[in-house]
Amino acid sequence: MDINQSILEAITDVKAVQTASKPVLFHPDFHTRNLFVDSRDPTQITGIIDWQATAIDPTFVHVEEIPDFAQELPLDRTLDAMRDTETAVAQADAQRCAGTWAVMAHLCPKLGGAASVLDPLLCRYMTALGFGWLDDVVSLGSLLTDLSRQWKELGLPDHCLYQPSQADNEDLSVKLDELESTQRLRMYLARLLRCETDGWVTAERWEEVLPIYREQYEQFKIACIASREEGESEADAVEKAERLWPFDQR
Repeated sequence: MDINQSILEAITDVKAVQTASKPVLFHPDFHTRNLFVDSRDPTQITGIIDWQATAIDPTFVHVEEIPDFAQELPLDRTLDAMRDTETAVAQADAQRCAGTWAVMAHLCPKLGGAASVLDPLLCRYMTALGFGWLDDVVSLGSLLTDLSRQWKELGLPDHCLYQPSQADNEDLSVKLDELESTQRLRMYLARLLRCETDGWVTAERWEEVLPIYREQYEQFKIACIASREEGESEADAVEKAERLWPFDQR
């Protein structure tokens, strides 16, 4: 954490970071569930709710956040193997929303200005605290490693204090692969079970969802055992399945 603190202090003196740190009043939860539109004309916004967390923050805090309505559909090779016309239309609509948001965000004086001057890597690192990444050793390690590699290219002063060894890089690569696998599995289960990405479901759907969920967990364990690497025991494969599974319920 001392190295991380030193890096943060060095970065705050960079002109681009200072420019992107101008204060802005922003709605921090600008997502679909908080937007109301006209039932006859969905292009007309009639109301926005959940303003209680609105605050004045450094602009860069909101540069990385993309509302859910502006994100492309997370299609899955299994769930979307038989895509129909309705899915194709929904995907096209999502792409239009994503493009519109990108243009509008760029046109916003402070938001667009911050995005244009601040390198995406620096932005991700500066917003890590707000997104809770400082509690995620793997994500933080990935950011620090990328910063170390691109330190001079980013025009940062002196040298990066974080200098991972080859062994550190190899260990990080394995952990990043596992993290990516867990995130893909999380998104797949959320869509399959129609639940939140943290696994939350309404009480009335619990009995419906639980058997499907447990079946998926057993199938995942079997898949991990079947695909275990040379020298990896069945017990090791089960332990890996436990480690990668994204939710607490078993």
